[in-house]
Amino acid sequence: MKNLPINTSTGSLQNQSVELINVRELHEHLKIKTKFQDWINRCLLNGYFREDVDFF
Repeated sequence: MKNLPINTSTGSLQNQSVELINVRELHEHLKIKTKFQDWINRCLLNGYFREDVDFF
């Protein structure tokens, strides 16, 4: 995560300290041509991100 020029913050997920990013910033940085809403839905539906592991 340190190599991306994206703002990070520290938070807590399942009582563990984790580094957090804004997924909209990630989408923009990766220069994804698909609309954000379509891209994030596809990522969530295809299991690229796991609820309560990668996001909440």
